[in-house]
Amino acid sequence: MLVTVVTCSAAISACATAACWQAALHVFYELLALEQSGLVPNSVTFNAAIIACEKGHRWENALNLMHEMHLRRLELDLITCNAVVNTCSYGRQGWDSIGQTSESKICCHVALLIVNV
Repeated sequence: MLVTVVTCSAAISACATAACWQAALHVFYELLALEQSGLVPNSVTFNAAIIACEKGHRWENALNLMHEMHLRRLELDLITCNAVVNTCSYGRQGWDSIGQTSESKICCHVALLIVNV
């Protein structure tokens, strides 16, 4: 099978659907390791990984991925922000922990603003 960004995104999405967030992130980070060969993740790839984090209630991972999207100047769309906000809202512990780092707090506020626009 030919490895492309599309096939990796599909694999990540399949893992997310099966609630296998660890496998989804494994595929995602394997794709990042192949970036020098021209395989560059896009917004769809990041969104698939963020949705996997959402299904696994992995709010820190979701915020880190959203931040990485921002650094790469990829579009943070409604899918991105909705998944991040949902992930963060799964438990009070997540919100309390987010308050400990200003960067994470800013990301969640930005996500909330974009979702509410």
